Amino acid sequence: MNTSILAEELANLSTNIEHVQRQHDALQSELRSVEKEIETFSDDIQRFDALRDVCIALDKLGERNAGELFWEGVANTP
Repeated sequence: MNTSILAEELANLSTNIEHVQRQHDALQSELRSVEKEIETFSDDIQRFDALRDVCIALDKLGERNAGELFWEGVANTP
């Protein structure tokens, strides 16, 4: 195999590596952007998690006929 063929193959491989590196960099940038967007929802996620926990606890009280422990003293309005 002569050196010109090797040089041509090496040039093709270098071009492919550069192309893949650019794609990788673009995907890394996109990932950082998505991670920042997800962080903006962190507070909402925590609030919904807390609300879900409260609802589950109230359901458990109801299942055990112990709702009055929570609702006692709350006025019934028609």
